[in-house]
Amino acid sequence: MSKMLWILVSVVLIVSVALIFVSFTNSKIETPKYKVLASYGDVEIRRYPKMVVAKTNLSEKSYDGEE
Repeated sequence: MSKMLWILVSVVLIVSVALIFVSFTNSKIETPKYKVLASYGDVEIRRYPKMVVAKTNLSEKSYDGEE
């Protein structure tokens, strides 16, 4: 029984590591267009167009758990 448990844990660990690796190397992530204004070695100064990244409306007491 112990050998089967080690095999199951190993398989789960390998699959988990593979999924994490794929999620960090996925090149299909949507990114906004930008223009490089200047480069200094590995550093870039970029200009992005105006955009709304996230927007929400909250009441004053929304963090208190009361409405």
